[in-house]
Amino acid sequence: PTVATQLPTAMPISTPPTLPTTAVPKSCQVGAWSDWSGCSTTCGSQDSGLDFRWRLVKDNRNIPEDTNTPLQPCPSFVETKSCTPLESVCGSTCTAEIGATYEVKVIAEEFKDPRDIAFHPTPGYHLGRYSEGRKFSTENLGDGEAWVLNGHNHSVSIVSAVGSQSQTTLSRRDRGYFHYMINATALSFNSVGDSGRNPDRDSFNYWAVCNDNLNTYLGTKEPNYFMGPTLYDSNPSGLNTV
Repeated sequence: PTVATQLPTAMPISTPPTLPTTAVPKSCQVGAWSDWSGCSTTCGSQDSGLDFRWRLVKDNRNIPEDTNTPLQPCPSFVETKSCTPLESVCGSTCTAEIGATYEVKVIAEEFKDPRDIAFHPTPGYHLGRYSEGRKFSTENLGDGEAWVLNGHNHSVSIVSAVGSQSQTTLSRRDRGYFHYMINATALSFNSVGDSGRNPDRDSFNYWAVCNDNLNTYLGTKEPNYFMGPTLYDSNPSGLNTV
């Protein structure tokens, strides 16, 4: 059995006051703290949860011409502390076994630290017959089209026509992967094709990733804790991945 841990159904977080409209030159402006968020878990051992609060911080200083004496960072905009959930014992849930018997069969290898896999609801929709100078089958689609999320190089590997003679793999990555796809850990498709929405609002065949990182733009900026989700349209005309 696995331990079930979930976020509280409601965690009211007040909005801190805005910074003064008159900027203080050559200094770090620091706003008031928000209220504490509330414990991140509802059950578990002592100090197993995380509580946080935040504030607005603005850097009005000029970058020094002498790069050998860099500016010290402004005060942090977030503060955290450990918290103890209300319930010490978590309920457990069990996942049913995949049938009475099963077989593990390798169909593709050499992924870069794979984190998640999902099958495209419309195989061949993204790649078509021709993509990046390569031909792809639109008739023999095998067992579908698997998208594998790679944590090491922050990309997605598309395995087309799984299990067929036409099977091949193509890599895709966000142009701004250092922010939107960095260390992604989960991938999912919208497979609902009969939502009844207008075509310009229908997100069938869209996919999204969530991240597990501090989001420092590969160590070049202060962390902003963006973890997604980032939403993509798998229509190749979108040009949001390369």
